Amino acid sequence: MSPRFKIRISCYRAILSYYIVAMAQFLSPAAAADPASKIDPPVWSYRHTQEEIQSYGARVAAQEPEKKSDQFSREARLRRILKRQQFGKS
Repeated sequence: MSPRFKIRISCYRAILSYYIVAMAQFLSPAAAADPASKIDPPVWSYRHTQEEIQSYGARVAAQEPEKKSDQFSREARLRRILKRQQFGKS
């Protein structure tokens, strides 16, 4: 057999095995019960409106005071450390 013929046979074999596996998965009851196989394309390709994006930004901004309190507690801890160092030296 020529090398070209071997390559062609291997390509056909790969394509055939791909389609056999695809058909087996399509016909299996497990694939029918899989919730991921029932994805409705309009649901996953949903585009958010400008109002939704702005409301998300407002929710993120509402969570920023937690970050500020973390920063406040970090600054307070640093002040305590500095006070201990000053009292330790004098």
